[in-house]
Amino acid sequence: MDITQLRYFITVVDSDFNLSVAAQKLHISQPALSRFILNYEDVEEIELFNRQHGRLKSLTPTGELLYVKGVDLVRQHDQMMSSIRELSSFYGGTIRIGIPPLILSLLFSDVMLQLLTKNPILNLS
Repeated sequence: MDITQLRYFITVVDSDFNLSVAAQKLHISQPALSRFILNYEDVEEIELFNRQHGRLKSLTPTGELLYVKGVDLVRQHDQMMSSIRELSSFYGGTIRIGIPPLILSLLFSDVMLQLLTKNPILNLS
């Protein structure tokens, strides 16, 4: 199960097992979501949901474990992606400025401080 499929599963549970509501939240068709669940259970040879008259009613113990661990995993994934995006927004590399130190410190100290604060991996030489 990849992270997208895990989000599908969590959304179904968070939508009180209503596949139509979950599919709408996920912007996919209800039949596609239903097929995903059935295929996943078939391939993995597990049951995630208790069913009544063909409708999802609750989670099996296996489904409960997947839900608890999955919510934590999705949260960690989101935090990781946020950190990656934040780090990639910094400028990197080396900047060489040919200005005498006295002039640099008098005229550009505030600019340099802001540049280095916003881009900690920047190397000035």
